[in-house]
Amino acid sequence: GVKTRALTPEGIDVTALYAADEKAQILYYQAAPTPATRQIYGVSLKAGATPVQISEGEGMHSARFSHDARYMIECYQSFQTPNTYALYKAEKGKWKKERVLEENQALREAWQANQLPEPQWMKIPNSKGQDLEAMLMLPNPKSQNPLVVMHYSGPQSQRVLNRWRKRFEYALVEQGYAVLIVDSRGSDCRGRAWRNETYMSLGQKEAEDLIAAANYIGAREEIDASRMAIIGWSYGGYETLYTMSQKNHPFKAGIAIAPVTDWRLYDSAYTE
Repeated sequence: GVKTRALTPEGIDVTALYAADEKAQILYYQAAPTPATRQIYGVSLKAGATPVQISEGEGMHSARFSHDARYMIECYQSFQTPNTYALYKAEKGKWKKERVLEENQALREAWQANQLPEPQWMKIPNSKGQDLEAMLMLPNPKSQNPLVVMHYSGPQSQRVLNRWRKRFEYALVEQGYAVLIVDSRGSDCRGRAWRNETYMSLGQKEAEDLIAAANYIGAREEIDASRMAIIGWSYGGYETLYTMSQKNHPFKAGIAIAPVTDWRLYDSAYTE
């Protein structure tokens, strides 16, 4: 019960504990070196050791280990890369790829044939000078586009992630809407203090951040600031209503899907 030393560095959230190789005395885990990515690390239990990243490539890496931690099945994905799976084996302290289990090649080729726009990854300052994680998708960078802000905003959540999924955002982009996805204060993988920013004041700071992000992007030449909307689902629906009730919001329309309108009728984790 006595803490002897820290195994993982401060400032990088550990998001999963995978396995321990008791023979080699190595612990394997997943962590977020940046809020939008996940990597796999191994760290020796010997004093003075530092973590070693064993996954490669920007995006999202996750894994399942054998009971003795000598084999690993890694799953990799990124914004434009559907899930791929590979089997690795530990040999003399290093991981060797044994074979690819699934590349999802047909899906990858069909997806890339659509030539969908890459997002612009960015940091947007809020009213307190803090940076918000965000990504912007533009249908036409050479003209003014109406903007839709998409968010969830709930505690310890994230929407801005370098992962693959079929996105409703693309349907909006194909219809000529620019889409901004933003994570406000209280989001995950930026440390305990950031996660706790909204404690005992759910809604207020998130609304401030969504308004600041919309105004910041609305000042760009590619955006028509007179035609901006906001969309959220569940907690995002609640936050959409909260944001639209602020006197200084810049939105012409708001869509609140399945909003929480009375905390007494919802999860006790929020209510308490």
